[in-house]
Amino acid sequence: MELHEFVKYEVIGLANTINEYTRDFYIRNYSKILVESAQNNDFDQMEGVVNRLLDWYKSTIEKIRCDKYLYNKHQHEKSMQMLQSISEEIRRVKVAKE
Repeated sequence: MELHEFVKYEVIGLANTINEYTRDFYIRNYSKILVESAQNNDFDQMEGVVNRLLDWYKSTIEKIRCDKYLYNKHQHEKSMQMLQSISEEIRRVKVAKE
């Protein structure tokens, strides 16, 4: 699946998963920008936001895994994996264009 197709179908759910968990306005704003950049096919902006969200997940995922009240832990694991895939694909596309 092409990057823009993948993003078009998956990014809103990914952003909603993040926003349901966090009250951090920076992270919520990054997820909003992620959706907007996906809709506008702005992969340069998306790359920066994806990296910030990945950093957040890396520092938060253990807390998510250990939260006994959180029912959708698997969705966070999936979201983190999708962000990693998006990041890798953006890098691959950029290298191919050079």
